[in-house]
Amino acid sequence: MLLSKEQLSSVMAKHSERENGLHDLMEIMLESMMLAERREFLDQSKGNKGNGYRQGRSFGHGRVLEFRIPRDRYGNFHPKILALLRDQELECERLAGSLYCRGLTQGQVGEIFGEIYGEHYSKASISRMIDYLRSDVQEWLNRPLEGYYPIVFIAVR
Repeated sequence: MLLSKEQLSSVMAKHSERENGLHDLMEIMLESMMLAERREFLDQSKGNKGNGYRQGRSFGHGRVLEFRIPRDRYGNFHPKILALLRDQELECERLAGSLYCRGLTQGQVGEIFGEIYGEHYSKASISRMIDYLRSDVQEWLNRPLEGYYPIVFIAVR
């Protein structure tokens, strides 16, 4: 059954009014985009076929999105939309860490995220983002150091 644009728009509008409806629509949209991307990929690589799905997760609008990532037979298909989501997630973590390091409280960081992304992030969400930063900093602080570091001085007249 094919739906017209108007029918599809009406169904999506009704669904988005439900509790978690917008969240569900986001997951459906991501899966559809990845399927279309795989279809294009398989058209380009002869002899390759679709081979089911694997589970995927991402963080979006203060919630965890869960979706199915389509696979191909040879494991060469990697959806580009996932790279965009990963970049966005890393950017959110960097922004949260930067604001927190400048002295803002987790609540203030959540308010700024609300202004930027249109949805208020909870203190718990901001805390999780900052924990990633803390683990990176701790890893850097605990890195092994060399016993000897050569130094070169260059004098310019």
